[in-house]
Amino acid sequence: HIILKYTSWLTYKNANHIWLNTNEISDFVRRNFSIPASKITVHENWIDTELFKPNESVVKYKDRVLFVGRISEEKNIPLILNALSGTDISLDIVGAGVLKEKIVTLATKLNVNVKFLGLVDNSLLPNIYNQYQVFIMCSIYEGNPKAILEAMACECVVIGSKVAGIYDIVEHNKTGILIENSSNSLRKEILNLLSNDAFARELSKAGRRRIVQFNSIANFL
Repeated sequence: HIILKYTSWLTYKNANHIWLNTNEISDFVRRNFSIPASKITVHENWIDTELFKPNESVVKYKDRVLFVGRISEEKNIPLILNALSGTDISLDIVGAGVLKEKIVTLATKLNVNVKFLGLVDNSLLPNIYNQYQVFIMCSIYEGNPKAILEAMACECVVIGSKVAGIYDIVEHNKTGILIENSSNSLRKEILNLLSNDAFARELSKAGRRRIVQFNSIANFL
């Protein structure tokens, strides 16, 4: 930990300029490493919105939701499983991680169908996103997750936890849904989105517009 902190300090101190993707991270760096604000630029990540775009010809699942990311503690996947328990809705996971077996065990206990899609090349992810109406990321903490940007660009409706890094991207009931750390709240929002096509479409369209405006790499080339 000490070595990592020293390495970070050395990197920040010797950088000509520092590019960070959230105000929270910028504040942390300034506060902990005494870096002046003039040395930092804050901007969210970019994605290719011509690659990550909706495909209107694809029929979206009504009985499955999607998670893309590391299968790790901070991603809070057990919350999703608890939310799906007692429903007929399944969870598909793109990614890998040390907690996979724990997730398998919990899913079996809760009688939730989970399908692991493994690691997928970035160029193939749009084909996956476009199959889902609902994308979920209920992390305990985040930076500026590209998976959310990609999902929104493909017009998935994102349900995210109300934490820094997610609420910077998702505006509740306007470009997606934000929830507290509650499986009951998450279940309610999932069921509502999968049964209310008009509302889901409104959020998905607004979500893509937000990503095209603020996160499209084409605007910065």
